[in-house]
Amino acid sequence: MACWGATFQRVKVWHDSASLWKDSSAKYPVARAFHNLGLDYLSDKGDAATAATLFSKAIAAHPKLSPAWLNRGVAHARQGDYQAAIADYNEAERLNPKLVDTYLNRGTAYAAIGMPARALKDYSEALKRQPSYPEAWYNRGNLYLKMQRWDLAIADYTEALKSGDNFPVRLNRGNAYWFAGNWSKAFDDFTVAIQLQPRSPTPYYYRARIYAKYGQPGPARSDALKARSLGSPISDEELAQLSH
Repeated sequence: MACWGATFQRVKVWHDSASLWKDSSAKYPVARAFHNLGLDYLSDKGDAATAATLFSKAIAAHPKLSPAWLNRGVAHARQGDYQAAIADYNEAERLNPKLVDTYLNRGTAYAAIGMPARALKDYSEALKRQPSYPEAWYNRGNLYLKMQRWDLAIADYTEALKSGDNFPVRLNRGNAYWFAGNWSKAFDDFTVAIQLQPRSPTPYYYRARIYAKYGQPGPARSDALKARSLGSPISDEELAQLSH
């Protein structure tokens, strides 16, 4: 069974900001209309292809509209076209290097195509510009987790949690503690993850492994059975191993 937990990467869709739209709203109402409609398709309707088309129309009406480039990049990424997404993020950065979400999203695209060094650079740049940015801490932590740099992953997840408790962050920090050999800390994170999402099988399974390591077959079996009842594919053989 996989041991990485919820290692998906977060992206952020850029929404309206009064300061950025103040001038464009008056001069380029058509661009704004296409952009806002694109946001509706991207965020609410989940139609990335239509959103990309609408963002392209916004860009045609106002080529310097950096949020349209950024959000079209998100739309491309959601369709799996990470190279096109990166090209759009590059243009968004050129037009407005202060748009911090660009670095987060471009880092996510680089991570998706197997370029962790470039991803780490973008996540770090996002954090340099906005230290209180839980998505960037979380995403960089995920990269460190995959690189087996447990201490760095734990540190980043801990920073992410300063902005509020969160299930995937707790789950992945628990995994980092597990691989680092700190079972007590891992146990605590998996327990909190269960409290946050009691219908998720994954933290029950992970906590069952820790109970087994501590020589507590009863609780280990209980957690494993709970995980299986919630859909975790635990075999009878593995259940027997955890229970002895």
